Amino acid sequence: SASDSNPPGRGSKGKVRLDESMMHGPRLILLSGVLASTGAYTYEAPGRDPVSIDNVRNSEEAVRLTADNFDDAVDGKLVFVKMYSPYCPHCREMAGAWNDLARHYAGRDDVLIGSVDCTDSPGGKRLCGRHRVMGLPHVLYGDGNHGGIFLEEYGGDKDFGSLRSWADEKLVPTCNPGRLDACTDEERVLVETFVAMSRSELAAAARALEGEEEDARGRFDESHRAMQRDHDAGLTEKEIKIAKAERSIRLIREVMATKQ
Repeated sequence: SASDSNPPGRGSKGKVRLDESMMHGPRLILLSGVLASTGAYTYEAPGRDPVSIDNVRNSEEAVRLTADNFDDAVDGKLVFVKMYSPYCPHCREMAGAWNDLARHYAGRDDVLIGSVDCTDSPGGKRLCGRHRVMGLPHVLYGDGNHGGIFLEEYGGDKDFGSLRSWADEKLVPTCNPGRLDACTDEERVLVETFVAMSRSELAAAARALEGEEEDARGRFDESHRAMQRDHDAGLTEKEIKIAKAERSIRLIREVMATKQ
């Protein structure tokens, strides 16, 4: 099978998987599915030269983030954060590209390129646990307001060109409860409406919108089969309805996150 072809501890897309079968590496301790071990990100044998590990850590040119400085550092910033371990082979492979990215954005006050050492106890480890990191490298991007609750996982290639292209496109202000200045008038009204609602009301509204989104997809499929000649017009109507529903659902979930 595909899983059998991966060596122990290897995941897909160049990640080191957290796997208790890695018997020759540091022991893993998972608490409620959240990382709680200082050395769970490697299948290498213990006893690696501490000096070489320190050299890996010290070579990081991005802003070093821990649980102690993360919230203040990312507040108001557009963020691209790499969560890594100096023991992790895939992390070391992307280290040069990440340093290039940090240098590329060094002059931007509104953008933060950061690095979190998930084996650094206690600050880095605690921060990786907070973000439920289950494999490395783990890269997040987005708006840093509200302690990074709006950050999303980056799943693309990890060479400098891919990272820079993604950042240039995605690290732009987007409407959310912590950045109303990026909202259109319509979006601002939506956010203010959602903020005034309770979590149970928000959950019900999200379910209703998800139903509307599904109905829009179903209606389009039916009309498309019956009226192929109206395909383009139907497609446009479908995309508009789905986009509006998805935007509202995203804003609802972001508002709910601020109410936790």
